[in-house]
Amino acid sequence: MRNRLLSFAWGAAIAVASLVSCSESQQYAETVEVGPYTVSLISPNVWHVEDCNSSRPAGNFMNAEGKMQNNNCSDMYIVTGKEKSLLIDLSNDIKWADNAAESLQQIFEERSLGKQKVITITHNHGDHVGMLHAFKDNEGISYLLPEDDFARDTKFPQPKTLINDGSVIDLGGGVLIDCIKVQGHTPGSIVFSLRGKDAMFSGDAIGSGGGVWIFSMAGYRQYVEGLANLVKFVDDPANKIDQQKLTFYGGHDWQKLDMPRLDIQYLRDMVTLTENLAAGTADYEPYRAFMGYLNANFKYGSATITWNKEDSEKLVSAE
Repeated sequence: MRNRLLSFAWGAAIAVASLVSCSESQQYAETVEVGPYTVSLISPNVWHVEDCNSSRPAGNFMNAEGKMQNNNCSDMYIVTGKEKSLLIDLSNDIKWADNAAESLQQIFEERSLGKQKVITITHNHGDHVGMLHAFKDNEGISYLLPEDDFARDTKFPQPKTLINDGSVIDLGGGVLIDCIKVQGHTPGSIVFSLRGKDAMFSGDAIGSGGGVWIFSMAGYRQYVEGLANLVKFVDDPANKIDQQKLTFYGGHDWQKLDMPRLDIQYLRDMVTLTENLAAGTADYEPYRAFMGYLNANFKYGSATITWNKEDSEKLVSAE
């Protein structure tokens, strides 16, 4: 029933899309499909790009043959400043449409508003770098890559620059993005904070509502450190974040399901959940994934950590 409602809401959002004005007299639909992608306007010169459309929506859906399928849609974001335009992440490698590369190129080209194009990645997983081939031969694009995930990378072309915690991406005209290292899901995961807009693009670093996946004991310990680093940034008055407006834009937005948005309470719930895990009091449900190690969903409030029950017990005994 939930998936039918999601599909209905998806279609309704497209049906009621209206035109809004962006900078430099550009006009864009609030929600528009371009090939296999759906593009939504978040705020002036900030867009959300999902690798799904009305014929193949995010999550579970019924295909044309009446069979249930799943599209674990992966999300990208575009932020355009006065001098540069930044594409955050490169989604899944789309095989189900023959115009994916051309469509993504068009989306970025149009919304870059003629500015220098830059691509960055939240973390080095295939569902976030899958469409690199669409841009790999474009010599006009540069890359900013999280150091601890990409230091030995050979698939991204030059020019590429490694970024880390504390790096600042300047897109010109006062459009600044702070880089916050939130390791755990991967060793180098970065959350990108759009300065002055109470918006953070978090990839899979803290999950997208369906749970952050942690793949080892070392990864879990890293996650506790990374989460503390994110909280420190959010709570620092110097960063001028309005915590009541703060929104995390995750790497798989559809996974938040009934949650209106990922907000400050989601972050606080994550912290409490790690405290409960350390105390051995966290609620959990058995979980089965394609990876046998991930066998438990630990929960508190709106937060879920998908991890390993046996390692969680070792964590308590080691405290």
